[in-house]
Amino acid sequence: MSNAVTSFSEWCNAVDRNYSQLYPVRDYLNEKGIERLNVFASLSEWKVFASSANEMLSLIEDETDLLHLSEANLPIRCLHKLALSETKERNIHV
Repeated sequence: MSNAVTSFSEWCNAVDRNYSQLYPVRDYLNEKGIERLNVFASLSEWKVFASSANEMLSLIEDETDLLHLSEANLPIRCLHKLALSETKERNIHV
């Protein structure tokens, strides 16, 4: 996950990319690596139900277990920044 992600679409691609990098080596991952793999697997599955960062955050907030995992910190922090940008952009165009 990178701070260079500037749209929800890019965030979704980054989630898929991280998951696809971790999945092939899943048998060699330590506990934190498995947690990270599971976070990206969950995010990858849920992203199909959201069309924006704000919608995705709503889905994640309903799933409180994910919010407490340290490995979810970076992707969710990026998502918060995107949601803030979406909200600001929407307010400008109103």
